[in-house]
Amino acid sequence: MVSPTPLLTLSSLVLVLLLCTAGVNSSSTPPTKIGNGYRLISIEGTPDGGLVGHLVVNQKNNIYGPDIPTLQLSVKHETHDRLRVHITDAEKQRWEVPYNLLPREQPPVLKQAIGRSRKSPITVAETEYSGSELIFSYTTDPFGFAVKRKSNGQTLFNSSSDVSDPFGNLVFKDQYLEISTKLPNDASLYGLGENTQPHGIKLYPNDPYTLYTTDISAINVNTDLYGSHPVYMDP
Repeated sequence: MVSPTPLLTLSSLVLVLLLCTAGVNSSSTPPTKIGNGYRLISIEGTPDGGLVGHLVVNQKNNIYGPDIPTLQLSVKHETHDRLRVHITDAEKQRWEVPYNLLPREQPPVLKQAIGRSRKSPITVAETEYSGSELIFSYTTDPFGFAVKRKSNGQTLFNSSSDVSDPFGNLVFKDQYLEISTKLPNDASLYGLGENTQPHGIKLYPNDPYTLYTTDISAINVNTDLYGSHPVYMDP
């Protein structure tokens, strides 16, 4: 267990994990740009000391399904060394692990019709939300965020990117989610099982990894027996 650490929640059915390092490209084929990102149109404090904001998609496309047009963002320092970032559909409830099975704080209640009456986005300056040990910062358009330690300035997660980066934008579709973080050029990452690669088990920049975790040896037909929950830790 790495501590302190951020906890990121994306309400979804399918999560696509893309591991990239800055300035490295192992493939000559240009990657497909699945989405065009979101922009932050409002953000405010909550009575319990957290943040709640709303995002709207910059430009819709139908690759892997239509983009969800509006998202709700909630951020809260739950303990001294744990920060939770929760992003979900702002208009309707999505499936999540039941709270009685995994007890945790409930995110803010969804607000309906976000941004429909606004003719222009609300201007929100880049800012920071600081706890006793972790600092959450964000950019507005395209929306991205970073988490770093206050004690030594180490960045734990950073999804903010250049506009031209095809993997830098948040993508949120019904059955496709994409979020990226920057890693050091010399990072050595391992751990995605149920897969074989020509160069072994080390994860390489810009290589896609399909998580083969569906087993068919079951009494009930057409039933997945277990799922994939990819996690990486970089102390």
